Amino acid sequence: MTHLHSQQALDTYSAQDFEDAGFPDWVRGRVSEIAMHERTHVNLLSAALGGSSVAACEYSLYVHRALCSFLLRHIVHTLPSGNS
Repeated sequence: MTHLHSQQALDTYSAQDFEDAGFPDWVRGRVSEIAMHERTHVNLLSAALGGSSVAACEYSLYVHRALCSFLLRHIVHTLPSGNS
């Protein structure tokens, strides 16, 4: 689900949108990095499970809320103290 949140945020909000929302330049790049990392998890598990893997679900997420929640959980709390 983390992959879905981060990918939807990237698909919905441009770099300019992030900037207009007041986020530092590096935030969108971090969301992209996390999306790629989470995509790797999905690919690894799908490959390991083969035909036994479960098909991806389709979610209808409210992207703005999902993005805010995602940013708070996965970015802000993982910042080294020197970047705040």
